[in-house]
Amino acid sequence: MFTSSFSVEGLKSLLSGKDPVCGMEVEAAKAFGVSNHNGTAFYFCSEACKKAFDAEPAKYPAKA
Repeated sequence: MFTSSFSVEGLKSLLSGKDPVCGMEVEAAKAFGVSNHNGTAFYFCSEACKKAFDAEPAKYPAKA
């Protein structure tokens, strides 16, 4: 039998984060889009934020 110690809140935190461009909290399920950079997924609130990040990912914090 497999048991897990993950809580619902813990799982939500794995699937969410701050938009690295504007700092808004974004849930993966509600994100406008996602970009992967250096093995990290970044979630975005809008097309404008995603485009800005994709143009210059090094300009933004590595762990938003």
